[in-house]
Amino acid sequence: MDRSGFALAALLVVSVVACSGTPTATVATPTVSPTGSATITPVATDERLAPPTRVRFAVDRGADPARPYFLDLFYDGVATGFRVLDASGEVVLRVPIAGSGVFGLETCAVREHGPGKTEGLTYTSVDAETVQRFTANPSAYHVDVDSVAGRTVTVPLIDSGCRAR
Repeated sequence: MDRSGFALAALLVVSVVACSGTPTATVATPTVSPTGSATITPVATDERLAPPTRVRFAVDRGADPARPYFLDLFYDGVATGFRVLDASGEVVLRVPIAGSGVFGLETCAVREHGPGKTEGLTYTSVDAETVQRFTANPSAYHVDVDSVAGRTVTVPLIDSGCRAR
């Protein structure tokens, strides 16, 4: 049988099976390996993907007159997003994971997150009022952090003390 005949026969078989009133089921047969027994490996969280245990913040200057500052977040662990909450639990700021940025040596992003640091860095632009609230009473805030594993952890927001010059 040539290729076109084979293709036509395969199409016919598929059509008959698809249109038949009796559903067909395929049953998988287990295979046994003659060389050993099954081993069960416990599922563990990879420490390299552990959620953050702390979030520090710093403030850098930006160029946008409406939002002239960057709120930099430095964190250990791995995260996919941050929600900063006030003492009442209200979300006051959402900070996604930022892409790379270019920061000068005078910025907190470089001074606090220089070479050899193992913390992650993300940032978002904010207005002067937001900066004033965070710096006036940083202990009044905490952060809900979304982790890679889909879990949300709550950690304190810690003031690094670094401010843009």
